[in-house]
Amino acid sequence: MSDTPAWIGKLPDDWECKKIKRLCITRRGASPRPIDDPIYFDDNGNRGWVRISDVTASGKYLLQTEQRLSAIGESKSVPLEPGELFVSIAGSVGKPIIAGVPCCIHDGFVYFVGLKENPEFLYYIFASGEPYKGLGKLGTQLNLNTDTIGDIQVPMPNRITQNQIVAFLDRKTTKADALVAKYEKLIELLEEKRVVLIAQAVTKGLDPTVPMRHSGVEWMGSIPDHWTVTPLRYLVQCLDGKRVPLNAEERGKMQGCYPYWGANGIVDYLDAYIFDEELVLLGEDGAPFFEVLRDVAFVVNEKVWVNNHIHVLRPFREQITASFLAHCLNRNNWGHFIEGSTRDKLTQDAMRSIPIAVPPVEEQAAICTFIEANLTPIVKLIAKAERAIALTREHRSALITAAVTGQINARAYKREDIAVPA
Repeated sequence: MSDTPAWIGKLPDDWECKKIKRLCITRRGASPRPIDDPIYFDDNGNRGWVRISDVTASGKYLLQTEQRLSAIGESKSVPLEPGELFVSIAGSVGKPIIAGVPCCIHDGFVYFVGLKENPEFLYYIFASGEPYKGLGKLGTQLNLNTDTIGDIQVPMPNRITQNQIVAFLDRKTTKADALVAKYEKLIELLEEKRVVLIAQAVTKGLDPTVPMRHSGVEWMGSIPDHWTVTPLRYLVQCLDGKRVPLNAEERGKMQGCYPYWGANGIVDYLDAYIFDEELVLLGEDGAPFFEVLRDVAFVVNEKVWVNNHIHVLRPFREQITASFLAHCLNRNNWGHFIEGSTRDKLTQDAMRSIPIAVPPVEEQAAICTFIEANLTPIVKLIAKAERAIALTREHRSALITAAVTGQINARAYKREDIAVPA
């Protein structure tokens, strides 16, 4: 075909390139309305109710859902049986998954009616991400619907070859996923070590022989006797009020000129803060903030611009250094200070009340030097593991693409990989 997508390339002679709508009918799921009506849900229902979060948390197969539908809820949705393929067109856009349990899907998914080919082969085609090229950015910005998916061209060998490729990729991706999981566990352990190291240093100090006393703060525990516990309001000047809202023209001039800091990327309007001095930027809200092991405070000593989801703090240098304050804030127990059930928010009033264990400034400098020296090997190991994960995933994706386009010689598939066609 003259209009064959570039990612498919030259296929083996016995393969074809077909649009998905030639293989089956693409349809959307359906949702009972209003979706929050409890009449549609039953913990003992026969079918799981598939949400985007269920798909995001799953691998190749959907094996469980957080909710189940009642009989009436099921009647207003679209039921799928184990083995059926569907693709997300909302949230984690473009993510394919195969039902591993009886379930129902809403209109944020597309499924395939009358598909005669191996659904697992089609799963791997979608999982490569290649069919979406030119349709947007995989994950959040794709514009998918039944028509766009139906018009996607895919390489299609005979059913026996499909089965061989699926078995081959199952083996290879399982090994790759296990390797990624190993590196992710290593990163988790290193992050925990990093957290303990910093928490110990900023609450107990470096000398284990000094007298200790209770801080008066339950989650902080004991601190060196000569340290003080001071609310943040007495240690910093909050410069949030000095931010100036920018219009669209001003935003355009700012972009690319200075580093940008914000909780969730660029929002509808931005506030400018362009003071060239050492500051501490503290997240105010947003899902990425206030999670275990995640830093929320950062030291900057250059011209920056921030959005309205960031607190801008100027430390009183005679009392506390920016680096020491950032370490303290990153190890803070945020459960006592954040508000909101669905979107954590650190108000300015709550922020001002945060207790900080404060040693003499000279001791703060020694603690920060100790932290940085001991963090360096940990950070290097984390970076090395992250690179390994990226390379493994890159290799995994390339292998899938090569297999589903016939670039891997059929002799690479072991005879025992051949499954009996359904």
